[in-house]
Amino acid sequence: MRETENTAYARKREFFLCTDICGSALDTLRSRQEQAYCPALVEVFELEEHAQEARRAWMSVALESRLRGGEAIDMNEWRTNE
Repeated sequence: MRETENTAYARKREFFLCTDICGSALDTLRSRQEQAYCPALVEVFELEEHAQEARRAWMSVALESRLRGGEAIDMNEWRTNE
């Protein structure tokens, strides 16, 4: 490994672990969607009567859709692919 030029840094390990917000280093994406984001969607938009359908749609788009990650979602296309 190349030594750092920053003399204030003292390396303690031979590895460096990084995580990012999408949970790629630690598989937390599904649990965050299930435990935080989807319940918030139901609460904020008052979807309690339709919570099961909202959860199914949310999880499908958030975890399984090729459109996840910020692209616009055409709900008509999504409905025809159910």
